[in-house]
Amino acid sequence: MKNYRDRIHINPNIRSGKPCIVNTHIAVSDVFDYLGGGMSVEEVLDGDCNFFCVLLANSTKNQ
Repeated sequence: MKNYRDRIHINPNIRSGKPCIVNTHIAVSDVFDYLGGGMSVEEVLDGDCNFFCVLLANSTKNQ
């Protein structure tokens, strides 16, 4: 699994400093909201299930 810092970036000028997927304005919390709303991992992350593991690792580090 890749290091989450390769895929998630925090910039105080983007989305009020929320962790976002690199090169997007999609916050990690948005991904979890989509999943909670019923979307599958494949739909949200274009089939990149390994990235889901990266998101989970990041979410546990920020608590």
